[in-house]
Amino acid sequence: MNFGTFATDLRNNLYKNTMENSETIDTPQTDIRIDLVAAQYLSTAAGWARFLAILGFIASAAIVIGGMVAAIAFSDYGRGSSGPLLVFMLIYGSLMFLPALWLFNFAQKSRMAIDSNDSEDLKSALKNLKNFFLFQGIMIIVTLSVYLVIIMAVGL
Repeated sequence: MNFGTFATDLRNNLYKNTMENSETIDTPQTDIRIDLVAAQYLSTAAGWARFLAILGFIASAAIVIGGMVAAIAFSDYGRGSSGPLLVFMLIYGSLMFLPALWLFNFAQKSRMAIDSNDSEDLKSALKNLKNFFLFQGIMIIVTLSVYLVIIMAVGL
């Protein structure tokens, strides 16, 4: 069994189990309320999320601009093709932009949810936070896998 088939089977089984479990659970929708202390915690988290998101936007822009400058410098000095470097830096900058955007949206929607006491804004905020952590988790797994392949190839 190859990895693609394994991943597809795992995803299908998880989806099937989730659907079966969601059909058997019949509970009334609960109304979750956030007290003043929880709202303050959420507000503080939103402030830090906004700060980190802005840093992520700056880092993403710096990577893209740095990649363009490096590509121009390599092409001017005749050190080979700078196209792959530029493409790599654009992809890497884009990959850094997405989690920053989700974190920024979490911060914005959290503040809106606190100010308006709207559960839909809170739901949207938490969805953005989920996307952020999901993406970061996948990127960590990919990075560790690449490191493992490099270590095995080098033979350390």
